[in-house]
Amino acid sequence: MEKLLKKLSVLDYVVFIVVVVVIVGFFVFYSRENVTVYVSTVNEWSEWLEDPMPPPYWLSNALKVGDKAFHTSGGELAEIIGIENTDWGGQRRFSRLNLKVKALYNVRSKVYLLKEQPLIVGGTLTLNFKGVQYQGVITYIGTTPEFPESKLSKARVEVFIPEVYPWLAETYNKDYVVKDTNGLKIFRIISSRIIPAERSIVTDDGRILRRSDPYYKDVYFIAEAQVRCQEGTCYYNDTFPLRIGAHIRIHSTSSLVEEKAIIKNYEILD
Repeated sequence: MEKLLKKLSVLDYVVFIVVVVVIVGFFVFYSRENVTVYVSTVNEWSEWLEDPMPPPYWLSNALKVGDKAFHTSGGELAEIIGIENTDWGGQRRFSRLNLKVKALYNVRSKVYLLKEQPLIVGGTLTLNFKGVQYQGVITYIGTTPEFPESKLSKARVEVFIPEVYPWLAETYNKDYVVKDTNGLKIFRIISSRIIPAERSIVTDDGRILRRSDPYYKDVYFIAEAQVRCQEGTCYYNDTFPLRIGAHIRIHSTSSLVEEKAIIKNYEILD
């Protein structure tokens, strides 16, 4: 073997390398197909902040149906075919984008690729639409524009909020409604109950007693919410899972249900 290698010239090595590259390129080229796929994403939260939150208004306002993202070489990558926005409060907003994506399909690994990056549910997709950098988490990938998770279900949710300011507790009534930017009601309170909050007091002899708080209130309310369900779990606003004991945050034009709110019970109605 050593004698054979010594007999090989530089040209032989170059030819060998070229042949290997051609063979590898052949398999790579013919194991991939150009396809159109439909991808749904929700915006990433700004988790680098101490209090994670969705992106600011200007980002969702800058994106429009029909906007396209392009490769650096000029080829089209993706087109926005649907947008859903829900106010989060302050200057921030939840956004969901439905995209038509021109991807590669790896026949061998059965994975879709965009810019040589795999498209997988739970993965991150970064695109530039007319100078607006969008980064979202992939929630659906399919071959038809019928986004299954765009179908909403209705849920009845029982929520408990401890130690609320009295003026804020009064806002949790039948006027508390949340709409998305398409005008769809996604959350509304149908009944509420306000009672004095309780606090623990330690007596001089070491006993712990529960007494009514003279200032704060506890709130119980029942609401109807539009949710998306995937793999046995339903989510409000694509973010908060409906689970007993889980926390939920809701923002309407009238007031805020803070994230200390706890889901006591829930029922999927349809």
